[in-house]
Amino acid sequence: MKRAIVAVVVCLALPAQADQPKDIVNTYADIAHAMYADALATAVTLDSATKNLTASPSATTLHATRAEWLYAHAKKKFWLMTRQNLGGKYSQVRD
Repeated sequence: MKRAIVAVVVCLALPAQADQPKDIVNTYADIAHAMYADALATAVTLDSATKNLTASPSATTLHATRAEWLYAHAKKKFWLMTRQNLGGKYSQVRD
């Protein structure tokens, strides 16, 4: 998650320095790619924890799955806030 946060912070600083509309579009594309790649990685991890829980239910696997779900939920909130802060007509959060 640290890499994703650094990528977003760096990318958010770039539009102020962009001279061409193409640069701005590329910056927002990089941000979107980082967001979706991070969401996929989080979903895969949560899926793995869920499969482990269903394969061998125990207090340990339940705790691990809950922890992954909480982590994924916190990251979702972070990305929604980031998307909302980017501005523009496409930033409306429908959750």
